[in-house]
Amino acid sequence: MSADALILTGPPGAGKTTTARALARTYPRCVHLRTDDFWHCIASGAIPPYLPEADEQNQTVMRVIRQAAFGYTAGGFTTVIDGIIGPWMLEHFDASNDVAELPRLHYVVLRPDREEALRRAQARTAADALVDEAPIRSM
Repeated sequence: MSADALILTGPPGAGKTTTARALARTYPRCVHLRTDDFWHCIASGAIPPYLPEADEQNQTVMRVIRQAAFGYTAGGFTTVIDGIIGPWMLEHFDASNDVAELPRLHYVVLRPDREEALRRAQARTAADALVDEAPIRSM
């Protein structure tokens, strides 16, 4: 039997990664799947995922994330999917796609107030961190 998958989403600075990491540790067999890692795998030709012209790229990355997540759940690992996955991307996780055994899927949205999320996102120091106010506010 397949394990559950949990999508943990919210805007930049919502605390997704911190929450996902803590949640994953509460299960005996669990994977914390960081969706940012999948976008960072694109070695050339990447389009910032918040831009409208990135739609085809984003659809591809979401299909790959789904395959990875459901591969882990099929192996018995509860899988916490940590990233910005809006309702418009949930079609990638539905039952009409070809998965032998679809996991039970949970969708959790973290929603700090706008100014707190902006403050947290802009305080990040990683070289690839999104700190530009306009795209953060739009998400």
